[in-house]
Amino acid sequence: MSCLPLDEVVQRADILLLHALLTKETQHIIDPARIAKMKRGAIIVNTARGALIGTGAPIAALKSGQLGGA
Repeated sequence: MSCLPLDEVVQRADILLLHALLTKETQHIIDPARIAKMKRGAIIVNTARGALIGTGAPIAALKSGQLGGA
C-alpha cells in the first residue's frame, strides 16, 4: 500500500475527512493555501481537533463557494 502526498489527496478529494492527532506537525494542516487546491465545492469534515484547520481558513472559502461545506 502506498500513500499519496497530502496535497495530492486534497486535490483529488470530493470530501476530505480529518482524523488526526493535534501535534506541531498537524496544527493548521488545512490552511487557505490547501483549501485553494481543493476541488470547487468540496467538503471538509473534521472529526478530530479544531486546530487542524487554520483559524478562519474555511470561512472565506465557504463564502466564495470554493468549499461546499465544512
